Amino acid sequence: MKSYRVLTLNNVNNFLFILLLTLMINTPLLLKPLKAGILLLLIIVFLIKLKNNNIFIYKDIFLLFSITLVASSLFSFNGAIKITENPFALSTVSFLFPLIWMFIISSLLDRNILNKIHKLLILSTYFLTIYIILFILNQIGIIPDSLFITLETNNQSGFYYRNGQMEFSLLCLASLMFLIPYYYSSILFNEKISYIQGIFLILITLIFILSGRRGLQLAVLISFFNIYLLIFFIKNKTIKKKIKNRKRLIKRIIYIGLSIIVPYTIIFNVIDYYSIYTFFLDGFDFTNQDNFSSFTRLKVFYSLYDVWTNNPLFGGGYGSHGDIIRNTSMPWAYELTYNALLAQIGLIGILLYFCTTIWIIWQLTIIIKSQDIRDVQISFSFLVGMISFLVASASNSYLTKFDYLWVIFIPLIVINIYKYNKN
Repeated sequence: MKSYRVLTLNNVNNFLFILLLTLMINTPLLLKPLKAGILLLLIIVFLIKLKNNNIFIYKDIFLLFSITLVASSLFSFNGAIKITENPFALSTVSFLFPLIWMFIISSLLDRNILNKIHKLLILSTYFLTIYIILFILNQIGIIPDSLFITLETNNQSGFYYRNGQMEFSLLCLASLMFLIPYYYSSILFNEKISYIQGIFLILITLIFILSGRRGLQLAVLISFFNIYLLIFFIKNKTIKKKIKNRKRLIKRIIYIGLSIIVPYTIIFNVIDYYSIYTFFLDGFDFTNQDNFSSFTRLKVFYSLYDVWTNNPLFGGGYGSHGDIIRNTSMPWAYELTYNALLAQIGLIGILLYFCTTIWIIWQLTIIIKSQDIRDVQISFSFLVGMISFLVASASNSYLTKFDYLWVIFIPLIVINIYKYNKN
């Protein structure tokens, strides 16, 4: 009778988590009351499982959480001592959310949850690809508003198209910074590539090219390098051989698709690919004052640098900010995430978070060296996606929001389940 209750509880736990993850990936920063309700239920399930002694957390993961939670508290008190502006505002991101994720990680022990997460990520890639294509068609007037159901309001989405240059803004684009690299990586391990998978390979490649979002473009470009690099860590020769064959096929599919689409759009003056190329490069020209976005980031960089030089080891504390403020309601919030962190928590704090990230990467690399193709596929794909997302987050404040933290914490679920089954 007891095992039946535990099995049922595990099913409920898995269902709630997959539902929450679905909402976070596909509707980030939206439906907050619903997500909060699901989180509350997950905490209740955790407490029941804790009472039944049905949780597990790998000792190194527990140590990692303990150190970062204590450090987060100290950074907040450092801000309070220095009388910064609302030093405990970031405690939800740096303390409360990681604590909740520790509960979730320790209660998800069913190996099948990894397969469910994998399927969800692939289906979310398909869903968001179709949604973005419909969004573009709606914005250029091909699909009327009456036939298009938007997930975001006009305040949260934007679209620009002129003289062959397109740029659009959607909340879900941040999810694609992980999902597209993940999709490219995971499809390398498939026994075969279906027509549907081939079509979506072409479509997601087009989306990252046409998006006009430099963060997304950078994330995807870096993922290609990460894939080539991480292949060297795979020890299973059968898996390595399969990846080489799939890599050739994926290239062929993308080349054929783009060789059909690109000439068509150029001939009919729909897309100017040279403008897309120059627009991407302009994002890294910080000296051009006409480029408002990049030049402003340069000024913010120097402003935060000045804050850091005043307190190089421990920073100014949470809540501290530079002379240039980007958000009057949250003056401590900046797009330059890592620069803001350096200013607020100093070298000690940055080294701490850097070491925890390196530890996660190292543990996933260990799993990549295993002989089980499923373990290799999931850890390989998560590692490529996570690194790509973290690089793109350098100029976007995604890591200060709960709905994007799954990119960091799901790899810990992979590691914890791997250690649990190994033990």
